[in-house]
Amino acid sequence: MKNKTKFSIYFFLLCLGIFFGDLNSSQAKTERLIAITDQEAMDAIKQAAEADKAKLVTPGADTQGVLPNDTRLHSYPTKPKEETAPAPAPTTRQFKYILLESFPGFFTANTEMTDFPKLVLAIYKFGIWTVGIAGLFMLVVGGFMYMASAGNTSTASNAQGIIWDALLGIVAALGAYLIFYVINPDLTKINLSFTKVGVNEPEEAQVNGSMYSSLVARNGQQIDASFGSALDKLKQNGINTIVASGLRTLEKQQQLIRENCGGFPATRNCSPPTCLLKNGPASCPHTTGRAADIWALNSSGGQAIMQDQCMTNIQACFNNPYQKALIAAMHAEGFCVLASEPWHFEKPKMSSACN
Repeated sequence: MKNKTKFSIYFFLLCLGIFFGDLNSSQAKTERLIAITDQEAMDAIKQAAEADKAKLVTPGADTQGVLPNDTRLHSYPTKPKEETAPAPAPTTRQFKYILLESFPGFFTANTEMTDFPKLVLAIYKFGIWTVGIAGLFMLVVGGFMYMASAGNTSTASNAQGIIWDALLGIVAALGAYLIFYVINPDLTKINLSFTKVGVNEPEEAQVNGSMYSSLVARNGQQIDASFGSALDKLKQNGINTIVASGLRTLEKQQQLIRENCGGFPATRNCSPPTCLLKNGPASCPHTTGRAADIWALNSSGGQAIMQDQCMTNIQACFNNPYQKALIAAMHAEGFCVLASEPWHFEKPKMSSACN
C-alpha cells in the first residue's frame, strides 16, 4: 500500500512538472514575440526622427523661392530653445497563455490567460484544495482498511499509519497557514502586480529641490520617510498602494541622460525630455528621494489602472476611482501630483506642473 501511495505522489509531481514546463515554453515564445515587437517599435521611432531631421533647413541650403522676410534667411546668435516633444508611447508587454486543459473550479480549456497573477492565485488555491481533499481521501482509505483488518495486526498497523500520515499532512498545511496569518495576515494573500518601472515619461530639465531627510523602503524602492508615513496612514484608511519608482541613483539618472539625450552631458534635445542633473542630485525630482511614482491597488490586490492606459487616456487615469482616491488622500497629506502623470507625487513641490 505504501508503494502505491508513493507512486501516486510521484505521478502527481510529474503532472505538475509537465504543466509548468509547458507554461515556461509558452512564456519563452511570448518573450520572443515581444522582443520582435519592441525592435519594430524602436525602428519606427528612429525613422520618424530621421525624417524630422531631414526637414530642418541647414546653413548653406538652397534658399530659392523663399520670401525676403523669411526668417530662415537670417541668423541670430540666440540660444536654441529646448523642445519638449511628447514622449513616445511605451510598448506593452502582455502575458498571454492558452490553457490546454481546464483548471477545475477556475478556468475552462482553451481559455486565453492575460493576467499571470490570477493564474498563480488559482494554482495556489487549487493546491490548498488538493491537500484537503487528498487528506480526507486518505483518512477514508485508512479507516476502511482498519475496519477490514479483521484482527490482522499487520493490516491494522498499516491502516493506523495511513490515518496518522493523513492527519499530519492536514495539520501541517492548516498550521502553516495559521502561523503566517498570526504573524501578518498579508502573508496569506497573493498580491502580484507587474508595473513597468522603466522611465518613459517627460521630466523638466532642472528643478530646485532638496535632498531627503531619511529613507524608508516600500516595494523594494527607497523613498523619503514622509512618503512612508503617508502610505501607512492611507493603508489604515483602506487605500492600498504599490511604489513603482522612488529614489533614483546618480548613475541611473546619468544613464537615462545618455539614452535620451545623446550622452552625458546632453549633446542634443532629449526625447523624451529628461532632467539633466545641471546642479547635482537636488536638481532632479527622483534623485532627491522626495518624488515617487505610486499606483493604487484595486479590491483584488492588483494595480487599479496600468501606465500604458494612462498614457493613452490621461483623463481616464485621473477618473479611475482607486487612483482618484489615492490622489485625494495624498493631496490631504500635503503632496502634489503631476498634471501629466497622475502617479507621480512630490513633497515639497519641485516640478512646475505639480499641483
